[in-house]
Amino acid sequence: MDGETKEKANGGRGGDGIVEWLGEQPPSSVGSAPQAAVLAYPAIGGFVSHCRWNSNLESIWFDVAMVMWPLYEEQQFNAFELVAELDLATEIKMDYGRDLRMECDIVMADKIEAGIRKLMKEAGGERQKKVKEVSKKSQKALVEGDSSYLPLGSVNGGHLEQYAMT
Repeated sequence: MDGETKEKANGGRGGDGIVEWLGEQPPSSVGSAPQAAVLAYPAIGGFVSHCRWNSNLESIWFDVAMVMWPLYEEQQFNAFELVAELDLATEIKMDYGRDLRMECDIVMADKIEAGIRKLMKEAGGERQKKVKEVSKKSQKALVEGDSSYLPLGSVNGGHLEQYAMT
């Protein structure tokens, strides 16, 4: 990742600024941390995610391996996509058959620990290589002139007008 991207993610604090930022916070009141800055920090080797899509995208962007812990709503689907379909993450606990209402089971510390240990054990392995590859592709897509800059009409060969509602 280039320095400019990292600097933007860190809100001008630089890659090492997260430690100072945490030190400036009142004890036990960190609240919501600057997630992009944390993920951009070079020492971060993994991220326990509740599987909201923006968090997943940020983690991939910064080439940080993920352990998925979906709680409710679309999180189960997101986790399934990244673990089972794309093999970009590992899991703590996923329950595909569960109703997606706002109910969640208690997950014991040993289950969380097992997921994190699995992620640590896999560090540098095939899954991490896939995350790195997807990270590079996502960053390349945002370079001026690449796929994110294509007009919507060219996405399907310029035939978008055939789908217009009349």
